[in-house]
Amino acid sequence: MYAVYRRPFIVPYAQCDCNEKLKLSAALKEAQQVSMEHCDQLGIGNRYLLSLNMVFLLAKIHIDITRMPRGGETLAIETVPYLPVRAIYPRVTTLYGEKEEPLMRIDSRWTLVNTQTGRILRRPPEGLPLPFTPTPQDFSDVKIAAPASLQPLEQVRVRYCNLDSNHHLNNGEYADLVCNCLEQELLEGWETAAFTILYHHEAKLGQTICLEGARQENIRYIRGTLDQGPCFESEVILQKRRE
Repeated sequence: MYAVYRRPFIVPYAQCDCNEKLKLSAALKEAQQVSMEHCDQLGIGNRYLLSLNMVFLLAKIHIDITRMPRGGETLAIETVPYLPVRAIYPRVTTLYGEKEEPLMRIDSRWTLVNTQTGRILRRPPEGLPLPFTPTPQDFSDVKIAAPASLQPLEQVRVRYCNLDSNHHLNNGEYADLVCNCLEQELLEGWETAAFTILYHHEAKLGQTICLEGARQENIRYIRGTLDQGPCFESEVILQKRRE
């Protein structure tokens, strides 16, 4: 029996935006939450992996949104991990509505990293229990086409409350950085239909992320860089808000 984890999810009002819809960052954090709960259930949680000098780190995420959940809705959230392909561990987390209709599909790609060397482990260590689903052959890579030129947007400093347990900028916080760059559109009747982010280099306490962006029709590209190089890049597909 392959590993599937599912539980109810009541959309927190405190994690909604000014349109009473779940923030993109909150959706990413909830997906991270159920992923870690599932790993705990399987006996390969963060504490166990750290005892072996290993940790799962996010590399890429792609989200398709049919409808952004509203505050107070009772949903189901389900997460399915897949066996690694060339050191990448896919995990798909889906939010389902009351009629079992899929509202959001979050396709995340993880790497298993040695905490002492910082290197990606190309194969799972012998004896590590991984009752994961075999990865389908039609799983496509998560990619972004970078524009030829970018415009500077703003600079953001990483503060204490932005950090996660690995002392890096929390994965969900990147979505807030991106959405803040799109605040004019999001306040004027647009919403996110799809979101892709590639994590290149973790941002740490005190570092400054320089944000740049480009627009093409309903597509927005946002890139963040650190002094030592690229931090992340993201692509947002916008659509007119549906009430």
